[in-house]
Amino acid sequence: MMVWVLAGLQLLHVLGGIFWFGSLMMNLFVVLPALRSLPADAQMTWQRAASRRYGRIITPVAALTILLGIGLGIAGGVLGVLGTPYGVTWLVAIVLGGALGASGSRLTGPTSGLAADEQDPERFSGLLTKLHRYGRMEFGGMMGLVVLMVAMRFGY
Repeated sequence: MMVWVLAGLQLLHVLGGIFWFGSLMMNLFVVLPALRSLPADAQMTWQRAASRRYGRIITPVAALTILLGIGLGIAGGVLGVLGTPYGVTWLVAIVLGGALGASGSRLTGPTSGLAADEQDPERFSGLLTKLHRYGRMEFGGMMGLVVLMVAMRFGY
């Protein structure tokens, strides 16, 4: 029975990571460039409509993904092997995942909210530039997490 519970939690962890990373890539490589091709009033309207809904979805998904990673590691016995390559990799993944979560809640989310409320097209454009920069930074962090997840799968 316990193996099925852990398998279900692992599945939720993986799906959460896919959603989090996938939505980041979609925003970074498709939505933001497409948004820039629209007139300023259309950009601002779209941002208002999408930003609040996205924040309500991605925040709990990211938090749950991080918490499941911590919980699955503990359930798998990582606390007894923290000095091994696997234990160190798990700790680095927890720190990096937490940093990405903090970046989203302290930088990306608030900037997206400011952009949604902005009425001046010039300031709005500057906020979109910030969002793109934050997205690139988070993309690098997510790529690091993917490398760490693969390494842990192979015992490192």
